[in-house]
Amino acid sequence: MAFFHHNPVFDFFHRVMRKPSSIVMWLFSGLIVASTLATIWSLPAVPDTSKSTSRESSSDSKSKSKDALPHSKKT
Repeated sequence: MAFFHHNPVFDFFHRVMRKPSSIVMWLFSGLIVASTLATIWSLPAVPDTSKSTSRESSSDSKSKSKDALPHSKKT
């Protein structure tokens, strides 16, 4: 009879049957964590534009900065 009284597997299932909300809470938490990690890992990488040294990219950035502030025209 000691097999049934001090067995951790039976204790676990007995706890789950007494409080099913705790197992539902852990399943829900695991679902949230897993979906968050899957979302983070599936996002595309951000391109590193700070290392580009071509003339086209520098002229594009200058024209974009002029377009960003239309009220600051030099006469």
